[in-house]
Amino acid sequence: MKNTLMILLLFTFICINAYPQSYAGNGKIILNSGEELVGKVAIELYHPDEVAIGLSNREIKNFNTRAVKEFYIEDKHYFTIKIPVIGNTNTFAYLISKEGYKIRLFRYEQSDLSKSISTEIYVLFEGEQKAYTLDDFRVHPFSKVSKFVQSCPELAKKIADKQEGYTLPNSASTDEFIELYKKVAEEYQNCN
Repeated sequence: MKNTLMILLLFTFICINAYPQSYAGNGKIILNSGEELVGKVAIELYHPDEVAIGLSNREIKNFNTRAVKEFYIEDKHYFTIKIPVIGNTNTFAYLISKEGYKIRLFRYEQSDLSKSISTEIYVLFEGEQKAYTLDDFRVHPFSKVSKFVQSCPELAKKIADKQEGYTLPNSASTDEFIELYKKVAEEYQNCN
């Protein structure tokens, strides 16, 4: 009996911990068609290009990035963004910059079966179809960002000239790059 109980407990522990990370909560999904669905929304980070919603009539619907424009889970606002990868270039990532900005930062998360979560930060510039990773501007100088903000000449010059506060070394942390992008996004947003 003890052995059976131990095996059952071990099996339960393995099953509970075998599933990858997911986020779920109250929210809504906005489809590309404009239709809005409200209910319990969930995204499993093992498949970060799929989202599910449990509707009030207990129906569960699943959608992929081809059908969804954006969705919310509690206070997280996810968007379908195009990223530079081979294969399906659409994925879901949540906004980490201010709503409505012309330069938007997104956090993409994906897990594997070991529940390890990998994170990538993407930047989507106004008028661009694909988002860029932070590493795109670590390998290439951050000063190349100036071409994306040319409609704000003062800001573009500060970045191109690598003025203090508008440049970082390649060895800067991800958090330092995020803060710099937020600063640039804020200034670009408020530019005439």
